[in-house]
Amino acid sequence: MRFLLVLACALSGCSIWNKLDPNLLDAGPSFDGGLDASVDAPIDGGEDAPDSRIIFEREMDCDNTVDEDMDGVTDCDDPDCASLVSCCTPASGSRQAIVDEDWCSVPADWQRTGLTPRGAPGCRLESDDLGPNFAVHDRCVPLASGATITAAVNWAGGCATCEAMLALSPIDEGDPVTGLLEDVAVRMHEVDSRLVIDLTRAGRLLSRVPESGSLPAGRTSVTLDLFPALGEDGAPMVRATLTVLDALGVRHVVEPMDVLAFPNDLIGAAGGCDVSPGLFLGVQVRGTTANFGPVRVLRSECANPNFFRPAGLASGVPGSAVWLEAADLGFGVTTREQWTVGGIGGASVVALHSGSTDYWHYFIDGTNLNRANDPDQELDFSIGAVSAAHPGLTSFARAAMGGPLEGHEMPTCASGPDCGVLDYREPVALFPLNGDGGWEGFGALFWISRRDGLPSELLRAVLDPATPDVPGTPGALPLPAGCAVAHPAVASLDEDHHLLFYACGQQVYGVPLNTSFSPVGTPVQLIDTPALGFTLGLVDFEIVATVRGDVTTLQLWMAGRDARGITRLALADGWVEGAIETEGFPTLSAFSGNPILSVDDPILAEDCRGVCRITGVGVARELGRPTIVRVLLSVTDESKTLVRHAIVPLEQTLP
Repeated sequence: MRFLLVLACALSGCSIWNKLDPNLLDAGPSFDGGLDASVDAPIDGGEDAPDSRIIFEREMDCDNTVDEDMDGVTDCDDPDCASLVSCCTPASGSRQAIVDEDWCSVPADWQRTGLTPRGAPGCRLESDDLGPNFAVHDRCVPLASGATITAAVNWAGGCATCEAMLALSPIDEGDPVTGLLEDVAVRMHEVDSRLVIDLTRAGRLLSRVPESGSLPAGRTSVTLDLFPALGEDGAPMVRATLTVLDALGVRHVVEPMDVLAFPNDLIGAAGGCDVSPGLFLGVQVRGTTANFGPVRVLRSECANPNFFRPAGLASGVPGSAVWLEAADLGFGVTTREQWTVGGIGGASVVALHSGSTDYWHYFIDGTNLNRANDPDQELDFSIGAVSAAHPGLTSFARAAMGGPLEGHEMPTCASGPDCGVLDYREPVALFPLNGDGGWEGFGALFWISRRDGLPSELLRAVLDPATPDVPGTPGALPLPAGCAVAHPAVASLDEDHHLLFYACGQQVYGVPLNTSFSPVGTPVQLIDTPALGFTLGLVDFEIVATVRGDVTTLQLWMAGRDARGITRLALADGWVEGAIETEGFPTLSAFSGNPILSVDDPILAEDCRGVCRITGVGVARELGRPTIVRVLLSVTDESKTLVRHAIVPLEQTLP
């Protein structure tokens, strides 16, 4: 599930890294150069030797149930196919209509001027005069995860100044003199007595249909598919494909091209796009030669790691991110809970299934002094947990009655029986699961212990599924000497195989764990944190491991500080065919579209009142729906008059 590769390589013909070299494989006798019999049996009757195959650089056909590149996933499940519009719909095959207008009545959800719905012979939207006259839908079209826009345009012909335009605009209104402000538009008009359809970006011609000749007058169907991708420079983009079915039934297709930069060319919640970043849909008519038939917009669910939505909402449902403030969760209310009043972070999230309910457990660290002062001030931390069964993760219950699981109830203090050097931070939980998503024996809780003048230690305690709020006796794990171990992360491949990750300076290392949750073998360096843009330090990270057949994919979700000190979220991933214990860890490569989320992005900035910082990140795939990725951020919001510490639950749809 190398979804980060898809957006970079889709439709560009580039190679995928870490592919097996076909020259190293046994070719064997073959009628066709080594195609595996299971792949080309329809061609040669399966005459190839059983071990003869050519592994293609990428999935060649996204609708044939064949794994051409032999990476363990086929068709739309293969990231090579994720940028195809046909692969952008949810697994159910259903797509939600955002706009579905037949113009048989006065449209209540369109702001319009000079355009009137007409009836027989067939409903249409006509201009009352020379115009420009337009109508703009009052609901934003979310483009971050893709959309398909279809429209019927009727053209009588013989008017050099007439036009019919389908437009995507950053505002939900137009000007009576200049018409719609269009960022992307599909425009039917006449050029030198030729009837053509242009695809434009802010008035600049991108493509013309047909390139030569003329379209016939009559009813024409236009389809504009928009989906996320990466541009040639690796930056996230919105790409468009235009399909025109003319009045004679001839199909014209414009190859995919980049039309919008993500997210700079889109608007967010502040501009009226309350589902995800996007633009407003409008139609415009000049003259009485053209009119519009039915117009429809279908929302897609393409993979885009730059697109987050509030957790727990149905696809396409408007809503704002929920900030679960520590005080609202009950932290800091009583003396026992003062260990979190300085902020929560160091996050780890895991999903467990019990009966018919999915439970989300979120492990955090906290301190009673402002955690933003660390490391400039000697601060101690304690660790604790909250859990939730609500799909939006908005109804949390505190573990250990709100007190810490490990550490002091006043982590940083000058005197008293609970004072002393006891700095516990950055907890992460490992829960081996069975096939039903339930507990499989005992689990483990890992965290960092720091003591003045001594190297940091990685502690581990056993978690009993019967009493998950009561970790066992801590013990230190052996790790390389001379390394200031920080930010541990863990992943479970199955009931018996687990992985440990940690940071040492600016490097991230990985090492397998045995069934007793102890490191085995030599740690392997996976990636340097500056490669993800974090030149001023790492804040927190988490690893998500996915096993499909013989392919193991690792995704690194990292929060850190860029050169300006702004905290952001970035992604890296890699994969290996075979068991990590025998084949070795994959090399992780940074996603070209990083950062995928920043504190100044609309989904967070909307509720940020001062200077906001990401202080922790927890990530888990939803049980039973592996394409849903739950992301919980710990965030601190500090203004001149108020300091807030909150958990913000978000989610993505990724293959």
